[in-house]
Amino acid sequence: MVALFIISTFLCFILVDYILHHRKQQKIQSPALVSEKFLIPRGYFFSPNHLWVHLLPSGNAQIGIDDFLQKIIGTIEHIHLVPNNSFVRKGEPLMEVAQGEKTMTFTSPLTGRISMQNKEILEARTSLSSDPYFAGWILEIIPEHIGEEIKSLSLAEQVEQWLKNEISRFRDFIAHQQTQLAYAHNGITMFDGGIPINGVLQNADKKIWSEFEQQFLATEPKNEIVQ
Repeated sequence: MVALFIISTFLCFILVDYILHHRKQQKIQSPALVSEKFLIPRGYFFSPNHLWVHLLPSGNAQIGIDDFLQKIIGTIEHIHLVPNNSFVRKGEPLMEVAQGEKTMTFTSPLTGRISMQNKEILEARTSLSSDPYFAGWILEIIPEHIGEEIKSLSLAEQVEQWLKNEISRFRDFIAHQQTQLAYAHNGITMFDGGIPINGVLQNADKKIWSEFEQQFLATEPKNEIVQ
């Protein structure tokens, strides 16, 4: 009986260790969905203008810029936000990012009052590209109509096909620009079907940035998220 008890205990330890190891491996291997090398974290909501929304236990919502846009813009030199404690309505200007004299304006995916700004991001923007969905949050908002407005946002699992369409649309957008910008990176270019690469818009001029904003950051984009 003693021997049987020892064997049973040993087998239990092995089983528990296997379960813990398996869960750890799952967490490491699948932290988020990946669409053509762009991260899409589970549990996050996405707006058609490439802003993400993360609902917090407090009821507030953090907002940031998605991985796709982070990568193609390249270095963001400045971020201009509406003042803290400001009230914004869905579709109104929320933030502006700048690279030299080039700017892009993002409208708010939610109606509410700005409760907090990520000062670390405003002072040092390295986390925007290295950790866009966690340390890279930009501001926090107290939403007023979350029950209604959340319906226009989509969860990560619904966004994957939309993002693939956005990537294809972006390739077409770049290909039709009358410029001779070089987009080569490790033998892959935008024009031979390669995916968008880091900083692909960094060498583009103000006109291209303006056209990109009109086509990809509009309140009612042409390429809607597939529900």
